[in-house]
Amino acid sequence: MIKPSIKFIFFSLLLISITITAQHKNPLNSYQYLLIPTQLSFQDSPNEYNINQIIKATFAQKNFTTFIEGEAIPKHINPCDILRLSADVSGFLATKLTLSFKNCYGNLVYTSTEGKSLEKDFKASFYEALKFASKDKNIENHIYKTTLLVKEEPVKKAPKRKEAVNKTPLKTTENSTILSLRNKEYTFVKIKNNYDIYTNQLKIGTAIQQTNSEQFMLNAGNLSGEGSFDDFGNFILYRVNPANNKTIKDVMARVH
Repeated sequence: MIKPSIKFIFFSLLLISITITAQHKNPLNSYQYLLIPTQLSFQDSPNEYNINQIIKATFAQKNFTTFIEGEAIPKHINPCDILRLSADVSGFLATKLTLSFKNCYGNLVYTSTEGKSLEKDFKASFYEALKFASKDKNIENHIYKTTLLVKEEPVKKAPKRKEAVNKTPLKTTENSTILSLRNKEYTFVKIKNNYDIYTNQLKIGTAIQQTNSEQFMLNAGNLSGEGSFDDFGNFILYRVNPANNKTIKDVMARVH
């Protein structure tokens, strides 16, 4: 027979294990930042009924750093580290609300469970439906993934290995192209059909050629986006500005 104290410890450890597993499977945990539109699809004017500010405050309590469209976003934040939120409202006798989260490419990351309210006043019914929708388990348990890894750091060997690699100077060869954007140079080193991207001798990401296409998908911090080389060797880069959801076009001019 299991002693009560041992039984308690066993179930406590089991509960912790289940909680940690659920956190790692939560798709929202990959994102720290959330962008809220100034005007949602069902609103007649920006921030009608103070709804957008209420959403911002609600998600700030869910471990998100929240912005409303048009607010200044720090330059160090990668646009693709920001989720964009939308809210869908439906119903006749009851207000039904779901929250959707999309990434910088417009792909759906997650949709909340439905929040429902029987209040007759729209403002009151929205607030109540939002309260229930935000109790979705993945929203309630949102923890940005780097927070989950804090206890596992510091990793002693990895920095040394990276430091040794970063000190190795890059040599310009026939397989490398130097491009310039806003007075900063980037070296694209060709690896088969793809490229490794460097700046200041440090590798910052990759450019992966899409199947049967001249287009490349860049995963390189603030350069993340997609584009292609023109006839002169310049790289035409398209990115999405999370502040206004508009496409930014940059020309990375070929230097060498």
